[in-house]
Amino acid sequence: MRLLLSVLIALLGCIFATRPAKAEEPPSITINYLAHSAFVIQTPAGKHLLIDPYADRVWIAYAFPVNVPADVVLISHPHFDHDGGEYQSGRSAWAGKVPVLRWPGRWELDDDTTIYGIKGHHAGTFGREFGQVNTIWRLEIAGLTIVHWGDNGPLTPELAAAIGDVDILMLPADGAYHLITEAQTQAVLKELNPSVVLPMHYYIPELENDSIDDFGPLDQWLQGREGIKCKPDSSWVVSRKTLPANPEILVLKIADSVYEANDTHPPQDVACIN
Repeated sequence: MRLLLSVLIALLGCIFATRPAKAEEPPSITINYLAHSAFVIQTPAGKHLLIDPYADRVWIAYAFPVNVPADVVLISHPHFDHDGGEYQSGRSAWAGKVPVLRWPGRWELDDDTTIYGIKGHHAGTFGREFGQVNTIWRLEIAGLTIVHWGDNGPLTPELAAAIGDVDILMLPADGAYHLITEAQTQAVLKELNPSVVLPMHYYIPELENDSIDDFGPLDQWLQGREGIKCKPDSSWVVSRKTLPANPEILVLKIADSVYEANDTHPPQDVACIN
């Protein structure tokens, strides 16, 4: 009996030893688009990065949503539509509550998240009052590289080298090319070659008024481009495994919380060209 039991145990051990281990799924992150250039990224550890929050009804006509989660705030440059109005008012909505990162450097948020601030230069002649600074944010989260362009100007060889490989690029996409021209946009896309482009910083007709000059809607920018996909909501869950095989422009809907903050309703369809 003991001999038989020993044989059975040995056989079971061989079976389990030779069974292939189940492959672990790569961790996912969640990217939420609010509006304009504002995103919230949730890491696998549950931390929230708020990027470029805009000020209520300053230049752009609509209000910022309430109760946006943030464990760290990233600001590309001190313009009211990217810093929550901090530079203009001298007050920060996040002072003393969470870290606020504004300048080039390197920070560890958690085991899966490293933040790099890369020194850039604001597009055009805008921002001369603060030296036209612009920090491009490179985020390495759960094996993915995400880059937020802010209001940077044309890509230079030095800047391309500093940015490196890009999986997901958050890029200005207004049809009037308020920041970078079509040729400059094409140069960015060709050199950085992201798997996914998330359009941002464009005119939103149902939330805006007519007071902004030289600022175009997204659908004009999308004309003639390939690989366009439209999500019916503002949230996207992604991992390295689920990145598309071919480059995409992924249009995320403006967040419902933005419409609620402005006491209006979202349109039936995402502003997109299929």
